[in-house]
Amino acid sequence: MKKTSLFLVIYLFLPIYLFSQDSISRKVSPFSFNTDIVSSYLWRGFQVSELPHIQPELRFSKGNFEVGCWATQSINGNYSELDLYACYSKGAFTFMLADYYTFTDNPEKSYFSYSKKSTNHSLEGSVLFEGPEKFPLSLLLSTYIYGNDRDTMGTNYYSTYVELLYSLKNFDFTLGATPFEGLYADTYGIVNVGIRYNKEMKISENLALPVYFSIVANPYSEKFYFVVGITI
Repeated sequence: MKKTSLFLVIYLFLPIYLFSQDSISRKVSPFSFNTDIVSSYLWRGFQVSELPHIQPELRFSKGNFEVGCWATQSINGNYSELDLYACYSKGAFTFMLADYYTFTDNPEKSYFSYSKKSTNHSLEGSVLFEGPEKFPLSLLLSTYIYGNDRDTMGTNYYSTYVELLYSLKNFDFTLGATPFEGLYADTYGIVNVGIRYNKEMKISENLALPVYFSIVANPYSEKFYFVVGITI
């Protein structure tokens, strides 16, 4: 049943993908759109949902600035999330502010509630450094600065995540850790060790879709996951 649902989604989105590719070839637009279909939802060494998810993203880019909207929903509708972000790039550095919102955390709460002690929104600031093509090593530093990142007393954890990413041909190698107690662990620890294999799946003579397979381990929680995804 899960496989049937997955191929049905691909069938429905494929004409949209073909149309958008044809449109882009004729005129460059500041807007871009893609959708990932994944076998489960993994994020920074955690399995947020074990069900297949549809994950669309819409971006607007102008010069060094980019704003976007990313969402995810499980195929049974039990989990849904909406993330908004804004980026500014300068040289090898990218600075980002993101607003994460999970509707299933508290369905009755208003989306527009930003009260410090009760909001479901989580604001995170990030800095990304990307190495040159000859040495494609990236370093990400992300910290929650406001919102739904609180302990039982309502005090913010300021949960922080640090990640190294190295790309080699079709492979991405990830090492992620947290320096102190927060969302990711009860103390410092390595929470994300992953290998991702990227490949293009040929659909026709003129069309190929990116697919990937990831193996992820979380040494802190002693968990092990894998995920298969396709981008359309």
